[in-house]
Amino acid sequence: MASAAVRLPSLNMPPKHPAVSPSVATKTRKSYSRKNEEAHKILADWGLSLQDNSLPFEGHICAPETIIFGSQEVAGSQLADWGRESSREKVIMPVDLMPRRWLVIFSPRDQECARNFCNMMRTVGRSIGIQVGEPLMVQLHDDRTESYVVTLKQQYHSQLYNHFQKE
Repeated sequence: MASAAVRLPSLNMPPKHPAVSPSVATKTRKSYSRKNEEAHKILADWGLSLQDNSLPFEGHICAPETIIFGSQEVAGSQLADWGRESSREKVIMPVDLMPRRWLVIFSPRDQECARNFCNMMRTVGRSIGIQVGEPLMVQLHDDRTESYVVTLKQQYHSQLYNHFQKE
């Protein structure tokens, strides 16, 4: 049975689709399509095929935008990548995650990932000006989708009930 659990990615891993130049992308596509008979068959089943040449066209390239953070402005790049700055600069209007007012639901085998995720949230939160309190940690008995849905509904209704009891 396939697992419905979501794996938390490592923050040290490179992106799955790094930016590559059009010429590199075209060369990779050509190389893959020539070598892969299965790809040819799948395309042929749909009445499709790939040509060896690409259709060149001119496009408009916009100037990079300035990204405004709470503490400074950062010049954008041609790659539109400001991930590093977004995890270091203070946000304009922080919204703190109060203790036990946010929820992490995880399966038994993902307990360590959930703990690492919470630690990462506190670390990044501190650097961008958001206080991150301890979450309500809810471990499921299994990783079935239904278990996540039922637990989320229970926790939501419980939090909603507690909120109105305080007023």
